[in-house]
Amino acid sequence: MPTHDPIELGRPRDKDEAIRALGVAAEALHFNLGSIEEWADREGVDAVRVARRGGKPVGCWAVQKMGIFFGGRSIPVGAVRCVGVAAEHRSTGVGKAMMDECVLEAARDGLPLLALYPATQAVYRKSGYEQAGAHVVYKLPLHALQPVDRSLSLRTMEEKDHEAVMALYRRHAEHHNGPLDRGEWMWRRVFESPSWMSKRSLIVIERDGALEGYAAWSNVPGSALFDHTIEFYDWLAVTPEAIRRLFAYCADHSSTNAFVQFRAGPVNPFFGLLREQKQQVVDRMDWMLRIVNVPAALEARGYAAGLSGEVHFDVRDELVTANHGKFVLSVSDGAGKVQPGGEGSLSIDIRGLASLYSGHYSPFEVRVMGLLEGDDAVLAAARDVFAGTRPWMPDMF
Repeated sequence: MPTHDPIELGRPRDKDEAIRALGVAAEALHFNLGSIEEWADREGVDAVRVARRGGKPVGCWAVQKMGIFFGGRSIPVGAVRCVGVAAEHRSTGVGKAMMDECVLEAARDGLPLLALYPATQAVYRKSGYEQAGAHVVYKLPLHALQPVDRSLSLRTMEEKDHEAVMALYRRHAEHHNGPLDRGEWMWRRVFESPSWMSKRSLIVIERDGALEGYAAWSNVPGSALFDHTIEFYDWLAVTPEAIRRLFAYCADHSSTNAFVQFRAGPVNPFFGLLREQKQQVVDRMDWMLRIVNVPAALEARGYAAGLSGEVHFDVRDELVTANHGKFVLSVSDGAGKVQPGGEGSLSIDIRGLASLYSGHYSPFEVRVMGLLEGDDAVLAAARDVFAGTRPWMPDMF
């Protein structure tokens, strides 16, 4: 058996080491970061963490702090990204050590949640993550975008529109479970086109000067000369007229484009306004959530107004010992309060709590997964407490 030096985890010693660690992640994930130094300058090295062996970077991860909406409230979350281990150090404990430290650092910092997109689920499940929401990419032919409507005005987005665009997104996102409460870092990715990405076109849709929609898109070349795809990296339309205006805008590009591709939830009014069901799912990845602080996460979440009830949890968490034990969640008037103790009638693994908390799986489904134990009456009460829209996220990070 080969021997390895001990794993050292921590902040990068300097920018140069951060860039070298990001290079490890880029190679491991096959990411085209373009100039890694440009990426570091743009997105910051303060969030980068390094795994070393023999004094050299062999792994990397980064956490960007922002918010995520559940139950109508924005909850602090750490977006975990750029996770990678050098090929020669995989299956030697580096990845597990990195992800455990990521969770423990978040716990020390008082962060209630972590979220990520998994390249492989197994390593994250070992650190307490579980599926918590969907990211879905759809594609459909432009001729299917019917009926169209050109009654609303559409123009190129200007910098002065950014504040209204961000406000429209937030008003929409807070009515769903899972969308990010985007910070400056995430909005830069919408409004700007870094050198390693395709140049984007930005548009806004208005009614009498009031914003009803926007989109950021670029052309993706097809296999034939006039077989390109309009790819919407970010978009939102909040009225039927705005959605149909977007239909018309895409249809007006049909001389050189054949398809439109976009991100949306598992259910979206966009599809309800189509004359026929022609959309196809071309990609889906379920993102994962980690409950870092059980009482803080449960109290930060919003709940249905007018609902009152209790859930008596018995939580199993082998990594964050403060989460391990019994808690009572009392819900009334849209808010939750957590106290230690209680009957523990709903026994749940920390992974199962992530899926239940987000609403991705019902308690009955979590029980089938083997991550929860309790009788039907207890599960029915928990189902009512965590009821809401199926969680989804338009962003990737």
